[in-house]
Amino acid sequence: MNQVVAIIPARAGSKRVPCKNLKTINGRSLVQLSIDRAKETSLIERIVVSSDDPVILKQAKDAGVERIHRPAPLCTDEASSMAVVKHAIREMDLHDEDELVLLQPTSPFRAAQDIDQAITLRRKTGAPFCISVKQVEEHPQWMYTIDGRGRIRPFLNSHRREARSQDFPALHIPNGAVYVGLVAALLEHETFFTTDTVALVMPPERSLDIDTPWQLELAHAWANHQKTRS
Repeated sequence: MNQVVAIIPARAGSKRVPCKNLKTINGRSLVQLSIDRAKETSLIERIVVSSDDPVILKQAKDAGVERIHRPAPLCTDEASSMAVVKHAIREMDLHDEDELVLLQPTSPFRAAQDIDQAITLRRKTGAPFCISVKQVEEHPQWMYTIDGRGRIRPFLNSHRREARSQDFPALHIPNGAVYVGLVAALLEHETFFTTDTVALVMPPERSLDIDTPWQLELAHAWANHQKTRS
């Protein structure tokens, strides 16, 4: 019987937002919010926090979830998320048929239903991977580069400035909220992004990915807005 295991990667360091994973939204740290959402799902069976931060690891312990002490080489800015995933797979002794769900703490508005839907979509389609995406607002048809003389140049050769946005095909970008993959496929491809990956489209209000101080302020503003509406 395969397991569905959630991994929450939460190292101590962060360049643009110091101690980012411990920042709070409505009194809960980003790590705690990810644990909360994972616990609310109907499909996840194990929750594991991978970190080098004793405060984060204590929060995981207090929440009653598993912990992995991440080694220093996997806690640098250069360390890839896939290296962290592979380390977790080894530490947890996962099997090829197990399903791994990567939940980055920087997506505080991701819902439990988004996680369950991503797992279900991967299973239903038979795809090895499913990632969550959002529709882009700024279409590349309207994007420019700036040359050495400060002049703008269309980014695409097919540039159509006079066209309406609704005339362009919908484009999507990964929103960082949910990554689902079979362990065997992850070890083979070492990425969630393949030609067989399926996408779960999430709404913009649940797709905020905190990577800068401005995005953290935006998260606080949106959380406060939601409180006033409830």
